[in-house]
Amino acid sequence: MRKGKRLIGRPILSLSEGVRVGEVKDVILGATNETVVGLLVDDGGLFGSAHVVPVDEIESFGRDAVVVTDRASIRSASDVPDIKEILDRKTSLIGTRVFTETGDEQGSVNDIYFDEASGRVLSLEVTGGTWRDATTGVRNRPVTEVMRTGPEIIYVHPDAADMLAAQRGGISGAVADAGDAARAAGGEAADAAREATEDMAAASPTG
Repeated sequence: MRKGKRLIGRPILSLSEGVRVGEVKDVILGATNETVVGLLVDDGGLFGSAHVVPVDEIESFGRDAVVVTDRASIRSASDVPDIKEILDRKTSLIGTRVFTETGDEQGSVNDIYFDEASGRVLSLEVTGGTWRDATTGVRNRPVTEVMRTGPEIIYVHPDAADMLAAQRGGISGAVADAGDAARAAGGEAADAAREATEDMAAASPTG
């Protein structure tokens, strides 16, 4: 599983030619935001054409680089109509607000996790803003909890709100984890003291 934003800035390498051929500028999602369909290499500026790598040209998503078949894997977006149509919409899943179907706001999409073999998006990283992320951490929601999507809003199942709230992270998660660790250490110390007392009692002479 790969995190979308972590690909940005990674070099793109040609497998057949053994050279660097570009750099990942962004991840391109399909029209329904369900799959990764390609990578943006160059946005083309004001007058040029964007250049992309269709997902079927990608050999592997490595830890440090993306490997493509060859130089020709980088194509003008105008030669890949499906991807060009997506780019022309100028919309992004990142930043889309997340609500439950009952109207409770959960935050906004900060990133995606996807399966590198199939390109299928597996989960969304939801942020509640800088302060909330610092105190409770960012939270991940499987896409199976998404009920419907629109150009501005993603709706999740109402139960997802409780699951999001239950995730521990940030300062509060660190404090809770520290408390758990302290309680565990205290329990271990009490057990050790009890065992030592029992050993001493067993060793004491009787009569």
